[in-house]
Amino acid sequence: MKKNNDTKDSPKINNNSKITKENNINSDNNKKKRTTNNKKNNNNNKNIKTNKKVNNTKKKTKKTIKKEIPIEKVDLIPVDRIIRRRNVFILIRNKVRKITKNPTVKAITKRIASLVAIAVISTTSIALAVTTKYKPVYIVRENDEIIGYVSNKDEFENRINNEVLRNDNICAVSTTLNTEPTYELKFLEDVNENEDEIISRLKSEATTLYKVYAIVINGEEKSYVKTWEEAESIVNQMNSEFDSLENVTVTAIDKYTEDIMSIGTVELADATTSIDSELRSIEAEQKRIAAATVNGVYLSVKPVANCHITSRYGVYESSVRNHAHGGLDLAAPTGTTIRAAAPGKIKLAEYYGGYGNLIIIDHGNGVETYYGHCSKLYVSVGKWVEAGDSIAAVGSTGNSTGSHCHFEVRVNGSTVNPQKYMYN
Repeated sequence: MKKNNDTKDSPKINNNSKITKENNINSDNNKKKRTTNNKKNNNNNKNIKTNKKVNNTKKKTKKTIKKEIPIEKVDLIPVDRIIRRRNVFILIRNKVRKITKNPTVKAITKRIASLVAIAVISTTSIALAVTTKYKPVYIVRENDEIIGYVSNKDEFENRINNEVLRNDNICAVSTTLNTEPTYELKFLEDVNENEDEIISRLKSEATTLYKVYAIVINGEEKSYVKTWEEAESIVNQMNSEFDSLENVTVTAIDKYTEDIMSIGTVELADATTSIDSELRSIEAEQKRIAAATVNGVYLSVKPVANCHITSRYGVYESSVRNHAHGGLDLAAPTGTTIRAAAPGKIKLAEYYGGYGNLIIIDHGNGVETYYGHCSKLYVSVGKWVEAGDSIAAVGSTGNSTGSHCHFEVRVNGSTVNPQKYMYN
């Protein structure tokens, strides 16, 4: 009975052990899984940290790159294009190698090299021979005429600029060559250079334009100075001193000339003295004209030249007349020309009592002039005459004691002394 019970209970024990083993195995597996998961988690954490570090470093590097070097787009060459280029290069290289290995090509190359060497040696020898015997010079021509020889063209042209075209005269504007020289390089034997002679010739043929300043009085150039400041100074001074002059203008203008010697500029003091003298002459003339002007009429011409006065204005001479003399008696030979004293219109031209043959000229503004005792009358009534025109001839007609011209001036019908205006 006991045995049977034992045998029956044993399998139960076995089953329980199996379960225990399985549970142990499962627990071990779970432990392993846990450790594996823990390791994975640790690794993941490490990876996350490293990734963070990498990302941080990348960010830092990116930031520094952005700050220091701008990122540029790079065009990448396609791979197939690179392969094609490489294939072409290899093909060309192979062909060149094949050609250079050809004996004929090698012989021709050597022959060409030897010919080139001979040519170089020959050229060098000829050049040495030529330069030893012949000298390189420039032939200088002017209008196809050889005027000399120079060794250095550039240096010679510098001499032309400095010695011919340059002018230190303050009035010089520009200097030009009448003909530009031409140059031809030649190798010549025994040639004497003559730069100085060529420079002298070009100087003599060059033309210089000068600018001066003319002092002008009433449109007429009177003096010349070198600068505008001098001209302006003279003009201002003269206009201030002679502002009372009538119809006189003093100005300065630019004057261009190629012959400055004929003009002759003067220093400021000399020009001032000259212009001052001119204006004083004008002033004196204006005074003389004013003195010879009656009621606006300028008696500019003496009726009889080379005469002498035999009777003056206002004189009583009982043997000739019974009243004061109303004019001047201008004695001259019979036939001497009598001229109009001022422009005007012939009012009378006939024999007129004691005046004999008389000419009366109306000058306007109530002014008239009389010319009496004439031997001949050359004008008729109504004719216009200018000052100085011939109107009659000296005679002794009418109440006269000798050959003379009775000259009389009347203003608004009344006589005035002619010597106020002329013959004074």
